[in-house]
Amino acid sequence: MRKKVIKNGFKSYYQNLPEEERVRVRDEFLAKSGRVYSTWYGKLQRDSFSKLELIVLGEITGKNFSV
Repeated sequence: MRKKVIKNGFKSYYQNLPEEERVRVRDEFLAKSGRVYSTWYGKLQRDSFSKLELIVLGEITGKNFSV
């Protein structure tokens, strides 16, 4: 099964999620990546996730975020 490609970037996708889903995605990303809370929001604000981080986010959300 192919993942849906999101072309507007992760930031746009994330901002349109319900609050509960945003918290779940954030917490799961932090657990899997070893990043800290403050780094998450810096990356989110700049929409500056690396390719590997976008892959992790894709696994969490079931989407494919273009780089």
